[in-house]
Amino acid sequence: MSALQIENRSSDAANESRNYTFADLRAAVLADRGTTVAVRAALGILVAYGAVALFNAQVPAFSLVTPLWAPLAAAAVSLATGLLFGLLPALRAARLDPVAALSGG
Repeated sequence: MSALQIENRSSDAANESRNYTFADLRAAVLADRGTTVAVRAALGILVAYGAVALFNAQVPAFSLVTPLWAPLAAAAVSLATGLLFGLLPALRAARLDPVAALSGG
């Protein structure tokens, strides 16, 4: 691929990014943060279940039981905080002038 093709692709991407609306940005951030948070929440719940199973195997005299609501509540809190704290900075950054933001002004 030539340098001219690469330059044209990057300028096309820059032109396309200028045509995004605020709703497009919000949808993109929600989709990105939503999948990231969902995967991390699922991994965290699996690790927690593994830790409970390991503890129950090592200490049979004391049995831990995870109620059904606990992983659901953990996933809900994780999703809510991940979306909130992922969306707010992105929306604030979307309102800035790109040149001023990159120059530090």
